[in-house]
Amino acid sequence: MPINTALKIAQQLVTKGKVEHPYLGIEIKPNNNHNFFGIRERGVLIVKVIPDSPADKAGLRVKDTIQEINNQPINTVDEVLRLLEKSNVGSNLQMQVQRKGQTWQVALRPSPLTVATE
Repeated sequence: MPINTALKIAQQLVTKGKVEHPYLGIEIKPNNNHNFFGIRERGVLIVKVIPDSPADKAGLRVKDTIQEINNQPINTVDEVLRLLEKSNVGSNLQMQVQRKGQTWQVALRPSPLTVATE
């Protein structure tokens, strides 16, 4: 765990008695699709969308490919997690998503995934 993440968690525990982690409600995996030339396509593939989650409410679907978050290219699951960790609960995330060959812009707000210390 990066030290900045640990410090953020410690600060939330001291001030709030709980930790709120930004939650989208998706399960993702690396995009292993290849284009006509055999080059791996960029992005990460959504393999599960939790009903009534921020991702579901924003219209994300299974088999969508997340290509950018806040104008930053995405190629790995770790990049998604890093950008999500940097975001705040309730702040807007802009995603560029590919679905069936078409590119979409999706805005969503992470909700809190609360972990209590009790």
